[in-house]
Amino acid sequence: LIKDLSVVEVMTIGAEKNHLRLILTDGNERLQAVQFGFDKMVNIGQRVDVTGTLQINEFNNQRSIQFLVDQIL
Repeated sequence: LIKDLSVVEVMTIGAEKNHLRLILTDGNERLQAVQFGFDKMVNIGQRVDVTGTLQINEFNNQRSIQFLVDQIL
C-alpha cells in the first residue's frame, strides 16, 4: 500500500481504452504506473492510495520501472 499520492497525469490506453497510465507523486518523487482493466477513473490533482507491485517495463528496447496497480483506493 502506498498512501496519499497525487495524480499528476492520467490517460486511458489500449484498443478499448480500458487501461490507465498514470504518473503519481508524493511531492518529491514521481512514479509511473499502469492499471489494466481499471474500474475507477481518477482526475489530475486527486489524492489516492494504491496497492500493487513494482515491475520492469520493457517497450521498444527501453527499460523503465513502473508500478502495476491492483487497486486505487
